[in-house]
Amino acid sequence: MRTGADYRQALRDGRKVWVMGEGWAEDVTAHPATRAMVEEYALWYDRHLDGAWQKLLLAPSNADGARIPWAYVLPRSADELIGMGRSFAKTTFLSAGNITHTPAYGNLIAMGVLTAAQTLNASQPHIAEAMSYRELIARAGGFSLIAAAQRSLANACARTHATASH
Repeated sequence: MRTGADYRQALRDGRKVWVMGEGWAEDVTAHPATRAMVEEYALWYDRHLDGAWQKLLLAPSNADGARIPWAYVLPRSADELIGMGRSFAKTTFLSAGNITHTPAYGNLIAMGVLTAAQTLNASQPHIAEAMSYRELIARAGGFSLIAAAQRSLANACARTHATASH
């Protein structure tokens, strides 16, 4: 899990963000229009490293003894869904529900992509690709490639649908 400082540093990569009415923001970590949101996300990461938050934000130890954030779990039981829900509810409550697209959101999108692939009976290689992408998000703690994954899944589902229609 990255730290808030790691997150801030990752944003200083030369990206260009347009702020309406002002123009290009050279550094989203410092610009008045974006700085507060960057800080909220940095706090989200740091809470996972804070002992007072870990019981709520981290899943029980896995077979390797590691605890991963509920934000990146692929739930396989009701207890895991409950753990995820408690984690999301507590972190969303802090902003009165105004900050809903935390880094956990990428995992939720990827789980939706995986579920869609499975529901639409996509080929096993495409389902494996969707699973692999979800696991990548969990390891990386972000979802910068989500558009590429969605395009890949959309193409796979279109091919599957076309084949089934003939």
